[in-house]
Amino acid sequence: MGRGQSIEKNVICDDTGSIVLTACQETSETSSLSFSEIEVVPEEVQEAMNGEETVQLITQEEYTYYLVFRSVKDVTANVETQDDTLIIKLDEENSQGKLLKANVYRLTVDPENEIIDIQVNGESVPIDSIAGI
Repeated sequence: MGRGQSIEKNVICDDTGSIVLTACQETSETSSLSFSEIEVVPEEVQEAMNGEETVQLITQEEYTYYLVFRSVKDVTANVETQDDTLIIKLDEENSQGKLLKANVYRLTVDPENEIIDIQVNGESVPIDSIAGI
């Protein structure tokens, strides 16, 4: 995707694969940031998932997203913030897995998080597709 290509009303993807969130809202004093792997994937998210993509972002609401990461390895996930950037760290563990598994995470960001950077094993990766539900 080209730099600055508009994907959704509030989401722009750049050449690095990072997501730039463009919605404006006053800063809140309490954080609504949350990130967790989900075991039961909502039907509307399942319908939006593309089995061909390794990294997919599905937008649900203004600040709510689902991140789908497919891997044959076990995955540990962490999130941290640096200034206006939310960094999602996905680390693949050595395992003998042979089946491709969809790891699905629910993400709620703060208005201050203007950029989402997804890193796999310490390297920023592009988002293969973005869908809305």
